[in-house]
Amino acid sequence: MTFPISGPAVLVICLPVAALALVWLAFAVRNQRRFMRKARRTKGVVKSLRARSLGRSSTLIFPIIGFVTDSGSLISAESRTGASRGVYRVGQTVTVLYDPEQPADMRIDSFSSRWVGIMIPAFVMLVPLVMAGIAVVGLK
Repeated sequence: MTFPISGPAVLVICLPVAALALVWLAFAVRNQRRFMRKARRTKGVVKSLRARSLGRSSTLIFPIIGFVTDSGSLISAESRTGASRGVYRVGQTVTVLYDPEQPADMRIDSFSSRWVGIMIPAFVMLVPLVMAGIAVVGLK
């Protein structure tokens, strides 16, 4: 694979991008660990669905979840993680993780809720590192 710019220029561009993505990844992991350390688990019910357009052809569905905290407060909050149509339905019971100090900071206990926020910066870091590696091999 060849790049339209020289190998050293690719390195100058890719390595700082990868370094910034590494910082982003570190913050994402730290925030996830902090949340999981204090999170409480409970059952919630999907009360409604909110569609958000991501462009011309892509829409994500964000469920609004109602749940009761350990202290007895009734909370209604929107999931931070969207899904494709058909994943959630109104009335569906889901397991919720929430911060007892800020119960509206809740997440559905699922793979995507736990890992998408970590996988995105990891991928953003990996792409420029692979490009830099290809550029280094091309320099030899």
